[in-house]
Amino acid sequence: MLGPAIATFCDSLTALREFVGLIRSVLDTQQKEVMERNSKDLIPWFLASAALKNDPNTALPEEEVERLKKEFGADITIVPSEDGKSCRIELSGDAGKRFHTAFKAVKSPNVHRSLLYRSALISLVSSAEWFLSQVLRTHFTLHPDSSGI
Repeated sequence: MLGPAIATFCDSLTALREFVGLIRSVLDTQQKEVMERNSKDLIPWFLASAALKNDPNTALPEEEVERLKKEFGADITIVPSEDGKSCRIELSGDAGKRFHTAFKAVKSPNVHRSLLYRSALISLVSSAEWFLSQVLRTHFTLHPDSSGI
């Protein structure tokens, strides 16, 4: 009696898994394109990340830092916090606006990904609730005296 409900539940789970995979790949492609398109304007973020690692083995050589700063086309100053866990990026001219626009563009696909997973979770819970209601309905149909009423 539960066969159709189980099949429907399994189909829902499969469809949800496929949907999330499809949309995730679209978002990954979009994020890669955004990163490539904004790579020059994101140089301060890259330099700040490298400065925060505090690992001499992975530190960027000074000539590479200077090359990246020159490629960015504006003065970049990385000011680490006292605890070394964060930093402030100081940029000259309109570079701050360029950086902010690029960072916002890179952040957007992450917001979309988070929304995708939250929506998928809601759909998953809804499918599980529907399946449980089918199990209960079937049980009470087969055993009407078990309700205690």
